[in-house]
Amino acid sequence: MKKKWKIIITIMIILLISVLFSVLVNNQYIANLNFMDPAYYPLIGQWIPIYLFWSSIFFICCSLIAILIILFLPNNFTEILLKDSGGKLILKREGIEGLVKSSVQEFSFADISKSKVKLSNKKIKIKLFGDLKQQGDTIEKTNELTNKVKNDIQNFLGITNQIDIHVIFNQLEPKSSKKRVQ
Repeated sequence: MKKKWKIIITIMIILLISVLFSVLVNNQYIANLNFMDPAYYPLIGQWIPIYLFWSSIFFICCSLIAILIILFLPNNFTEILLKDSGGKLILKREGIEGLVKSSVQEFSFADISKSKVKLSNKKIKIKLFGDLKQQGDTIEKTNELTNKVKNDIQNFLGITNQIDIHVIFNQLEPKSSKKRVQ
């Protein structure tokens, strides 16, 4: 999990604990607990009802947003099931990554070192990461690369899903190891 999500979730949990503690103090008579009445807490007693009101509105909104995200977030799969009259075939994500790596190897203008494949119901998203070796006609060669990968996946595997391919170059020019002599 990324660091920013950990921080956001921790802050949300701390706020939720403070709301739940306030509810506990307000309803302490049920369990015969001996906390003070919330109105008598020094410096914060008058602010507790206002805090509870606004924080409960905040958590209701967050809960509704979380429900919408959960409902409409696409499902990610680790495999694709292909059915035919002859039988069934299960394609794993790692197999598609291997096919992508083998079809990328013949292109010498870039050194593609890593590929990520994301499978969903109707789409296959492929991200290729690498370094650019030469810079002549990069756009045309990148288009050839993406078309080759798409054709290989569609022809070899028989997948009819939409395929999105993104090529990301980390280093645009290889660093030369030649030292300059004066």
